[in-house]
Amino acid sequence: MTNCPPLHQLLPHEAPMILVDELIDVGEKHIHCRVVIRPDCLYFDPKTQSVPGYVGIEFMAQTVAGWSGYHAWKKGVNPI
Repeated sequence: MTNCPPLHQLLPHEAPMILVDELIDVGEKHIHCRVVIRPDCLYFDPKTQSVPGYVGIEFMAQTVAGWSGYHAWKKGVNPI
């Protein structure tokens, strides 16, 4: 894993809107994040035991924001 701040410090979000759980790896042209679907997730539906598919778009958007934040951080710029 590349040495960098925790993911929440790279995103322009605050709890409870941070939906991506973990930054696993990031580099010049890639980022690998993890989302764990749990009952305490903001959009979790207990009836279906899932989150709606459209929330996946926000997972992807926050992952991209993490990649962008990482590259800003590397340049010494506030990532948020």
